[in-house]
Amino acid sequence: MKFFRGLLIFYSLVFFFFITSLTLSVLGVWLAITHSLWFIFLFLVFAVLTFVFANLLFALVAPAKMLFKVYPLLEIASKVFKNNFDKFRQQVIEYSNIQTLRNIKGLNIKSPSDVLILLPHCLQNSDCLYKVTWDKLENCRGCYKCQIPTFLKIKSDYGVNVVMVSGGTAAREIIKKLKPKFIIAVACENDLISGLKDISNIPVVGVLNGRPCGACRDTTVDVNIIRRYLDDLEVK
Repeated sequence: MKFFRGLLIFYSLVFFFFITSLTLSVLGVWLAITHSLWFIFLFLVFAVLTFVFANLLFALVAPAKMLFKVYPLLEIASKVFKNNFDKFRQQVIEYSNIQTLRNIKGLNIKSPSDVLILLPHCLQNSDCLYKVTWDKLENCRGCYKCQIPTFLKIKSDYGVNVVMVSGGTAAREIIKKLKPKFIIAVACENDLISGLKDISNIPVVGVLNGRPCGACRDTTVDVNIIRRYLDDLEVK
């Protein structure tokens, strides 16, 4: 997380230092010409204070929502510094989860139906003859060649909504239909980042899937992570 936090601080420094410096530069020059050269000193003081404030901004209070407003610039910086891009996106997801879970006890989830688990279609065994998507999760025959039977057990144990989707459009439609108060989304780095950027009004935690057979085919997920989040939510 050191590199990622460094990028956040770097961005906040550049953004606030630039905007404030530009504004105060114009104001300072105007005041210096029309009033006194001492206003140049005032400008320098404000510039230093801005520098300190920018350092503290993300390190102390950065909410998850702000993170994805600046994400494109962070992504560019990551590529400029030639950081491992998948690792960078994993750090973004981890940071977002930390911010979201800080207030997990205060979400006021009154019913298990307020919680939605979104699963990617690639979790289903690629050789399976039964279509298991959207509201057809029960089409699963329970052969345990993939983890869908495990999620059916989770659905039964906790009473939460569990839906398998084929992409971002399907996920957005499901969210619009069910109106959950909390989402646990399972996907790869790229899909999770895209979803976290799109969904800003609902708390979302992302869980990375495993890809033993490569991308988008016969993926897996650590179910213990899902159960731990549900236990923390106390939705039983």
